[in-house]
Amino acid sequence: MNKVPVLAIDGPAGTGKGTVARLVAQRLKWHYFDSGVLYRAVGLLAAEQGLDPEGHPEQVTKLAQNLGLRGILGLDREFHVFIGDREITTDIQSAQAGQMASRVGAIPGVRQVLLDFQHQQARAPGLVMDGRDIGSVVFPSASCKIYLTASPEIRGERRWRQLSASGNDVSLQSIIADLAERDRRDAQREIAPLRAAEDAFEIDTSDLTISQVVEQVVARLER
Repeated sequence: MNKVPVLAIDGPAGTGKGTVARLVAQRLKWHYFDSGVLYRAVGLLAAEQGLDPEGHPEQVTKLAQNLGLRGILGLDREFHVFIGDREITTDIQSAQAGQMASRVGAIPGVRQVLLDFQHQQARAPGLVMDGRDIGSVVFPSASCKIYLTASPEIRGERRWRQLSASGNDVSLQSIIADLAERDRRDAQREIAPLRAAEDAFEIDTSDLTISQVVEQVVARLER
C-alpha cells in the first residue's frame, strides 16, 4: 500500500504525539496529517446538527462522506483545519469534540470513509501521520511505527493546559476523567481499537521534553 515512506505515531491524548509529529514532519520536510481532526470534525458537525452517533449512524456516515475537510501545517507549527471556508481548528479542540470523536469513531461506515481519506494523504517525499490506529490499521506497513504513552496525571495536565490556553474553563480532574472514559471507549470498540501495533517502538513521554522525544523518533526512523 505504501509507495512513499510513512511514519506512524500513535497514542492516547496528552502524550504529545501531535506536537512531536508536526516537528518531525517539518524536520524531514515530509507531509503531515493529524488523523484525529477527521473524527473531531465529524463529531463537531454531528453535535451542531443534533445527531446522536449511536442513534443515527447512517446520517453521521453521510456527514463523513461529505466532509470536505482540508488541513494546513502553518508557519506557526499549528495544524489549521478547514471545512470549506470555515476554519474549525479551535472548535474541534474542546473536550466535547474529543468525546464526540470517540463516539463517531465507533461507527463502521465513518471509519471506512475516513480510512480512504487517510490513505490519500500518503504523498512523496513522505508522510508523518499521528492518531490512535495509524500503525495498526491505517498504515500497517508503515516504514516506522511509534507509540507514545504517559502517566494519566501528566496527560491530564498537558490537556488541561492546552484547553485553558484555548479559553476553555475546565478543571484538571474533569479532564483526567474525560481522558479515562475516552481511553476506555476507544480500547473496547470492535473496530480499530486503541492499541500499539505489535512492531511499534514505545516511548514514555512522562519525563521527557518534546525535543528529546523528537530526537528518539528521528533516530528510530533512521535506523
